[in-house]
Amino acid sequence: YGGRGEKEGNLVLNRATRTTRSPGSSIKPVSVYAPALEMGLITPASVLDDVPQDFSIKSSGWPKNSTNGGVWQGRMTVKKAIEVSNNTLLRLQLIFAGFHTVDLIQQMGADASFDFATEKLGLPLEEGRTVTDKKGNTRTVSDKGLAPLALGGLTDGVSVLDMTAAYAAFGNYGYYNEPKVYTK
Repeated sequence: YGGRGEKEGNLVLNRATRTTRSPGSSIKPVSVYAPALEMGLITPASVLDDVPQDFSIKSSGWPKNSTNGGVWQGRMTVKKAIEVSNNTLLRLQLIFAGFHTVDLIQQMGADASFDFATEKLGLPLEEGRTVTDKKGNTRTVSDKGLAPLALGGLTDGVSVLDMTAAYAAFGNYGYYNEPKVYTK
């Protein structure tokens, strides 16, 4: 959306290329499912168990699903999980032979997920930066973790152009092309 009213100048803020926002759930295919598929850890037909995972964070289990009233739906395929943007499966408890479960995001590792999103799909994610608040307190911020990579809560966010270019690789047989912007 380009703003309201009369155009007030040339080369003013371009919301598609120069503003960043949290990608939210739209990051899931880019940073979790695509690298797991490429590593051979899952296929679209792999069956995952949509159940509460971590009870240390919340007594009712974490993470909650935002779809279907937050209700867990039991076993479903990766294809279905992507379709309904399932949050619980991002802990990705993968069922092998019906008896052995592994935590896919841990098996894949945050480093592999982060590297895939940044190196193969061009997302400008934050690897680690020290920031100082108004009171002089310093802390390190990074997008290399479960919540940022699986749920899209990124430090600085990404632009529409960044996400569009990353998603374009899915329709281009997995090949990322750096986007080109034309003004005329």
